[in-house]
Amino acid sequence: MLWLWSDLDPKSAGRALLLTCLLVTLDAWHVAIPIITTSVLHEDAVWAGARINVPTGADARVIAPPGFENLASVTGHLNVAGYDPLPIDAYQKLRAYGDTNDPTTPVSTLLGVKYVLTTKPYDKPNFKLIGIADGGIYYRREDAFLRAWLAQTIIVEPNDDAVRAKIAAGKNDLRTIVYLSKPLDCPIANGATNPTAEITDYHADTVAVKTSGGGVLVLSDQYYNGWRATIDGQPADIQRADTVFRAVCVPAGDHVVRFEYRPLSLYVGVIVSIVGWLSVLALLLLGFMRDRRARSV
Repeated sequence: MLWLWSDLDPKSAGRALLLTCLLVTLDAWHVAIPIITTSVLHEDAVWAGARINVPTGADARVIAPPGFENLASVTGHLNVAGYDPLPIDAYQKLRAYGDTNDPTTPVSTLLGVKYVLTTKPYDKPNFKLIGIADGGIYYRREDAFLRAWLAQTIIVEPNDDAVRAKIAAGKNDLRTIVYLSKPLDCPIANGATNPTAEITDYHADTVAVKTSGGGVLVLSDQYYNGWRATIDGQPADIQRADTVFRAVCVPAGDHVVRFEYRPLSLYVGVIVSIVGWLSVLALLLLGFMRDRRARSV
């Protein structure tokens, strides 16, 4: 290939470019295939039992013994410990306010922990035994918080440490109060006694919530740059609630709120890829035209 590039024959340039593109593509896949190929998975007994005994879905947030956190992504459960990418600092700090393995702390309650995966009997009130398997015992919290709710009282507190301390104290009704870092002009339910929010569609990068009533819709999922929100198809601002959650002001009535993860980096990457492939095509076309011109001479 280097010989073709150094050859003065115009035909060699086109062949060299084609071989270069082929080599780069094959080399990239040579590296990528071992990375994306799934190897034999060792499934921890606790998580293997969870696959059978613990339901999955939008409210399947669990607490499990430390270790093998990533298996939640295999079983389909929502592990309150997250998975093993770099953890977001705000979330780590909030979980640190209390025992991270205790499902009854105010922080775990606010996070919507509904299921407990353990290796020992758990006898606290409001926890119902739902299954036993080799290596695991499974409980469901009967009074678990919903994963989405409409808060009716806004408290503006820009100091995140102060908010974490108030949440961890557990003195306020965390389902009706929402802590925001900046003021938000949002009407409450306007007389509705029981505003409701129901997750109707849940995926890693899209979430749909059906609401009835008005107030601040809080979804106990991570607030992060790149998330977008719409209300009945119209763009809506996302606020950071309780230092880590996503929140949107929803007017009175029945609405559908949709969250979508659409980071700017995605669009930049698509544009760069398109420009790169267009450049390759342009160079191939240029080489082809030079070859035809050389033949005509």
